[in-house]
Amino acid sequence: MQTESTPPLAPPPVSVPPLPGADAPAQPDALLERIRRARQRFEGFAIKKPEPTVHRDLTHGWMLPILLRLDEWLWQRWDYWFQCYCGNGQLPDAPIPQIEFLTTPHPGTLKMLHASLNCIPQHGSWQGWSNWQYFSYFLDWLLYAFGHSGHKSLPDEPAGCAGASNRLYQVVNVDALLLWPHDYLGHLLSEQSYGQKQGFFVTPHTVCEMMTRMVFDEGQDHRTETMLDPCVGTGRFPLHASNYTLRLYAQDIDGVLCQATLVNAYLYAPWLARPIPWLDSELAQISHLPEARPAQRPLEKVALPVTNELTAVATAPADVAGLSAAAQLSDRMTEAAPPHAQGYLLDTEHDAQGQPSVAPILKRRRKGSQGSNSSSPARQGSLFTDALPTL
Repeated sequence: MQTESTPPLAPPPVSVPPLPGADAPAQPDALLERIRRARQRFEGFAIKKPEPTVHRDLTHGWMLPILLRLDEWLWQRWDYWFQCYCGNGQLPDAPIPQIEFLTTPHPGTLKMLHASLNCIPQHGSWQGWSNWQYFSYFLDWLLYAFGHSGHKSLPDEPAGCAGASNRLYQVVNVDALLLWPHDYLGHLLSEQSYGQKQGFFVTPHTVCEMMTRMVFDEGQDHRTETMLDPCVGTGRFPLHASNYTLRLYAQDIDGVLCQATLVNAYLYAPWLARPIPWLDSELAQISHLPEARPAQRPLEKVALPVTNELTAVATAPADVAGLSAAAQLSDRMTEAAPPHAQGYLLDTEHDAQGQPSVAPILKRRRKGSQGSNSSSPARQGSLFTDALPTL
């Protein structure tokens, strides 16, 4: 992890007002007291059992208004994002609202997530032969609910999971996720030993917080500096860095990890999920890539003008510019990695086919692979693992 205010990511033309002194409180006392009381009140919240008679026609983005109202009452980060979005080159006078991540997952919230995953299959537990299929479906379902541009269609339910969407609608509790912030998705993946043979190990929140504080000096305004994480995993470093900067860049070689980072971004770091256009025009352009569904309309194969001669599938000429920007930006991030990571970098390229479903998180793959059809998956999910602390 490193921060930069110079190329490869150019600084924006921005007017930055002075911030309060270093001794200013991280959050207003009244807000912290409200969060404390809410946690006390909902500590033993009940986990709903899905009723088979409940049916909902869920529309794209149906959960986002709920998320915004809850966040306005708690951490107020989406409200700050909106102020920045409408700033037209001017940042708010107030500093970034701080969010405090739990060092260990809240037991009740973790139990709720297990219950949510368990309600996907009609019978049995999610921790079976198809566990990663269920987990991937869960991420797709959440991104559709949040209104992500790459998930405009309700995901198809896995085999043996008829009615899963209606069951998730009843069990998922976004209130708990916001009241007790934590990278629960990374914890669940780690519990199931996901990607460990390929090098995926979640970094403890305490280590992420320590390293973030070492990089960002207290009392200084870092809001327009860029933070680069080329092997983002489930996004813990950007989540902690979101307390300091509005310009977060992340990529990984594993699609499930990229999607988990994106879900965490919607929950806790809005400027990672939806980059502010006048601060990061390239990321904002990438974030609007449409859903890649080959059956919807004819596909046109377009060669993108990038250094590795990448070709990607685009559905319309307007999409080519976004895919090209994603490829070039991903390559620039790769070039910024330290020398000892070059052995990994030389064998990777931008994954244009997998990009729309995780934008603005950037997606890479091994050269010559075709996503899940790769014949050599040895390092899928371990991109830049050794380089993470120093990039």
